[in-house]
Amino acid sequence: MNMKYRHLAVIAAAVAAGGIKAQCSSLAELSGRLVSAEDSVRAPARAEAGRLGHPDRQALALALSSQFLRIGPDGIGHEDHNARVELALGGLGSDGAPAIPALVQAIKHARDHDGDDGNPLEDYYGGLAALSAIGAPAVPALRAFLKDAGKSADAVRALGEVGPGAKDATADLDARLASSPDPDAAMAIILIGIEGLTKEQRARLYRSAMSIGDAYHALPGPVDAMFLRYGAEAFPVVLDVLEHFPEERRQAVRALGAIGPAAASAAPTAGAWAAESWRKDKSEDAKLALTAIARMGPGARAALPDIEAIILLSYGGRGAPEALRAAEAVDPAAFDSWIAREIAGGEHCKELMPLVSRRVKSLHSAAPDLAKQAAHDRCGGVSAVAPVLAAMGRDGAAPLMVVLAETDPKYWLFTYNRVGEALEKMGAEAEPAIPELVKAIRRYRAGATRTTDSGFLALRAIGTPAAVAALKEFE
Repeated sequence: MNMKYRHLAVIAAAVAAGGIKAQCSSLAELSGRLVSAEDSVRAPARAEAGRLGHPDRQALALALSSQFLRIGPDGIGHEDHNARVELALGGLGSDGAPAIPALVQAIKHARDHDGDDGNPLEDYYGGLAALSAIGAPAVPALRAFLKDAGKSADAVRALGEVGPGAKDATADLDARLASSPDPDAAMAIILIGIEGLTKEQRARLYRSAMSIGDAYHALPGPVDAMFLRYGAEAFPVVLDVLEHFPEERRQAVRALGAIGPAAASAAPTAGAWAAESWRKDKSEDAKLALTAIARMGPGARAALPDIEAIILLSYGGRGAPEALRAAEAVDPAAFDSWIAREIAGGEHCKELMPLVSRRVKSLHSAAPDLAKQAAHDRCGGVSAVAPVLAAMGRDGAAPLMVVLAETDPKYWLFTYNRVGEALEKMGAEAEPAIPELVKAIRRYRAGATRTTDSGFLALRAIGTPAAVAALKEFE
């Protein structure tokens, strides 16, 4: 019997038995509007369906079942129409259960005609989505599709979309993890809920879950949350992959980050891989490892030397902001001490200047060394250093004058103006610079060149009693 007429017969029988409250004709009319090609017709129909009670919504599901059409022999399909039927059925939630047999037939028909003219797979995926939306009542049907050769992964994903209502399918899904990692089955189990799994089953789940999604992006939220919650138990499984399966190292490192502090003992391994990857121009691998280390927190401080090496190789971290975040996460005090040592050494001062600017509030003790290096143009010049010293407030005032005092004489006027501009912005915090600033103003005014007197403007901007007294000499 034609599917359309067979379902009409089902509805008629149900009406005769008193199982449907609404009139068959009105339900058929509403079902027709729900699958109309015009959104202006469908929208009010959806609102009307939403106001129906439970028995009437079930009756509507049967009415919608009769709306399915098949692909015609001329190759012109009805995929758009059938997709609207499936969408409407999905919108009924569990009340769509009476339509499950029709949905199963639609899915099988679309599956068997894959490759025909038209797009039968639109019916196929739409039907699975409708079963997922119906929820627990559709789980037996979805479990049956797990045996569908070549298409079972689609049923797996559909069961995951059902969520906790698909708990009965957990054993079927776990069986898929037994032979080899199956990210789709793992994701489905996680969405359904892993409570009640044995330790052995969870171990299989962790092994597969590492491979969910793109290895260069964060794990999906539910997976990330699972690793964080069960991190201590999952860690040995992830570490085994990290150490013995190089081709899956990206996935393992990403899982280590999801585990977080409980994975900190793997920080040396992750740090070494990050540094090695950076040196081999595999920056995405390095950044993945650095992100994982940052999430491990202070317990991962053993990775700090590798992080610092990457910072130097990436021009002060400008090419690897993940390295900066990792260093700040694992041991910010040790990180600041390293920066200060590098500034004092001078060799890497220039490339570290962006980092000094980032950490300026905790690097005040490095101001004298920074000034000395800047005076000898090892840190990118006074234009780069003066604003950083100014940001240090009173601790940077006197070092600014050191930059001016020790700069090359032929660049003295340029430096005088840059230092003056920085002191002017500091206002009263620049007071420690007054004695040397007065000397600099005298030197400037004794010279033949006359430009804007930045030193004088700075002295006036300081505005403290000492500055006011010093101004009298020059007014």
